[in-house]
Amino acid sequence: MKFTAAFVALISATGAVAAPAADSVSMMAATAQWTIQSLNRVCDKADTTCTWNFKINTGSGAATPCKYVVKAKGASKANGGPVKCGTFTITSGWSGQFGPSKGFTTVSVVNNKKQIIYASYTDKQLASGKVVKPDQKVYKDHIYNAPVEDARPPTSTATQVNEALLVHDLMTPTVRQDALSDAGSGRKKAQTRPNKTANILSDQTLEAKLLCSRFSLSTDSLSHHGLSSAIMDPPDSITVAEFMSSEKYHRYPITKARNPYTCGLTGKTHTAAEVIAREDYLARGIEQALQLDPHPTTSEWDRVLAVFSFNTIDYIPLTHSIHRLNGIASLSSAALSASELEQQLRVSHAKAIFTCVPLLETAIKASGAAGIPRSNVFVLPMPGTTAVTGFRTVEDLVEDGKKLPGLLPLRWTLGQGARQAAYLLYSSGTSGLPKPVMISHHNIIAGIIQTRTFDSVSRKADGIETQIMLGLLPFSHVFGLMLITHLGAYRGDEIIVMPRFEFESFLGAVSRFKIEQLPIVPPIVIQMLDKRDICQKYDLSSVRFVYTGAAPLGRETVDDLLGLYPKWRLGMTETSTVFIQSSEHDTQVGTTGSLLPAVKAKIVDTDGSEITNYEKPGELLIQSPTVSLGYFNNPKATAETFFEDGAGRWIRTGDEVLVRMSDTGNEHFVVVDRVKELIKVKGNQVAPAELEAHLLTHPAVSDCAVIQVPDARAGEVPKAFIVKSDSAIKSEEELARDIQRYVEEHKARYKWLKGGVEFVEAIPKSPTGKILRRKLRDRERERRKTKGSKL
Repeated sequence: MKFTAAFVALISATGAVAAPAADSVSMMAATAQWTIQSLNRVCDKADTTCTWNFKINTGSGAATPCKYVVKAKGASKANGGPVKCGTFTITSGWSGQFGPSKGFTTVSVVNNKKQIIYASYTDKQLASGKVVKPDQKVYKDHIYNAPVEDARPPTSTATQVNEALLVHDLMTPTVRQDALSDAGSGRKKAQTRPNKTANILSDQTLEAKLLCSRFSLSTDSLSHHGLSSAIMDPPDSITVAEFMSSEKYHRYPITKARNPYTCGLTGKTHTAAEVIAREDYLARGIEQALQLDPHPTTSEWDRVLAVFSFNTIDYIPLTHSIHRLNGIASLSSAALSASELEQQLRVSHAKAIFTCVPLLETAIKASGAAGIPRSNVFVLPMPGTTAVTGFRTVEDLVEDGKKLPGLLPLRWTLGQGARQAAYLLYSSGTSGLPKPVMISHHNIIAGIIQTRTFDSVSRKADGIETQIMLGLLPFSHVFGLMLITHLGAYRGDEIIVMPRFEFESFLGAVSRFKIEQLPIVPPIVIQMLDKRDICQKYDLSSVRFVYTGAAPLGRETVDDLLGLYPKWRLGMTETSTVFIQSSEHDTQVGTTGSLLPAVKAKIVDTDGSEITNYEKPGELLIQSPTVSLGYFNNPKATAETFFEDGAGRWIRTGDEVLVRMSDTGNEHFVVVDRVKELIKVKGNQVAPAELEAHLLTHPAVSDCAVIQVPDARAGEVPKAFIVKSDSAIKSEEELARDIQRYVEEHKARYKWLKGGVEFVEAIPKSPTGKILRRKLRDRERERRKTKGSKL
């Protein structure tokens, strides 16, 4: 998306002044400021139409008049815009985060220089079409000037206004009350697709409330449906670290919680209270080691610290320590090559890197090339490795921190957690090269609450208070980061941390620690089926649930797994791990599951029209409070993935899906294909465009295309179609191997061309030159049809 702060949390820093005569100007400061003048809003009695009128005065030239109309059921509390007023773009949105009687509307004003202001008006101010104090000025400090190429969110410090500082998050959707029709094969006016999950959320009223911004659920409706009354509004003004460490945010009691992180190889562990204390000590040690200012006056983007490591029990606590320092944790896959890691360090402007001994050589090479001094390379302890001289460890920093004074508290403004990135995760989005995705503190917090809400009924029905789960999937991946570590620790579970996958070590950990929940990827499932004789040597009777993600599971594989381990349930999360999930009590083989609370979905055809019938595929669009801030410093890529309409902010998932009624009468999503063309190799993302760009640098390659082909072990692997250049003189067999080696020398192992190389006369392309990979996939699929591949 094009960067506008309307797509991140909005903060009002306005100062109300005495009401002047109409059209008068209330410029009350010598410094530059903007003023919203003579504002009035008139709504009809039915509250279906509200008309706004005001002027925008920037202190330079004549004021710009602005008028726009909001038409919606409950128009006074509906989002407005975007509309153009001269060189300005106006959007508005209502928030009831302080309670229904304390609602307010925030107006976002953005000019063509990307200067942005926010003015907030309470419902009382706007009542009866008369604004009590119609003029609001915005001081220079609260005008955010964002260059077009800069996608960073605003970091201004707010001043208190009247009774409270008003904050509004325009990312949160307006609730639609559209009922779904069960008649025939379609639905009435399904402008957005709310959750329809009987057995979990069977009441239409509760459904609507779960779709409300900030999870505004009543205690009565919660208790009626068996959901915990502890569900709360996701706080948007605190760090993830604070949310995870304080019981006032309804985490599982610290003294009763299981030890959150236990090493699956050695059994080393810390209690929940010890983990929280260590996070604080580690933050102190990092602050001293990097000589960070204890009174941060610079942006959080000057405190980006990279983590490049296999899973360890200190991985997530380290990231929380970074948050305590008002910093951002940039998480890189442990599978990266030195050149790939260097690129991520440069893009994120990381100031330091935390790694582990097996990856130290790669980290040193990449960080040195990226300009990070050797003194800013730190080591995370890992079992089975020996200490390396010349590098400080996380344990060293913890011990240093114990001797240092406590940290000064962060003084965040309201809404800062929704504007400020907590993590940078790397994804290729719907296409292109890997890009850093800005995941806000509020994104993580909202995701935890969403999934806990969804799971609460089934956990209660199964008698689960806390449980032991496997921590094998990389913590640098959103599945491991969100659904394993943060969700697990928040609800008091124990995570058995495995640095990497080795089949019998994995089985041994399940047996030793009596692991009950296995979040894994399809290639591991395939191995369990292929190596049943080995599995039978281990006691796996503790396992109750298996969740697969990151890549699709074929129906035959699911049937085999259920036949071998009938106690298991599978929640298949093939699109995103944070907005669609299966319930153990409503599993439909071949489907992905149902929407999580507070998530809306649309399915659209190739022409953008909405699909409202069951069993008809189209691209899935999602709206959720977990939708990220966008791609860091990449507004073009952000615009291709995120967009806003009158109903709020949406993300294009790039997945082709359809909706199917389950046997229990609930709506389930089925992933048909990928509109986006990412290749998932053991859960790792491979962008065809990245490999194609690399292949085109080979002297024997004139043109090329890369697609995914099925693989029994990895799920999918890349295959290249090559048009040879005139200079190619080797045999095709020899040249194919030469091209494969060329990729292996420069790219991570999971990006290697394990699917092979095929030479063709031409690459199929559209009239505009876009590679038609679907034609290549169809041809490959037809060729493999007789082989009966499961995946």
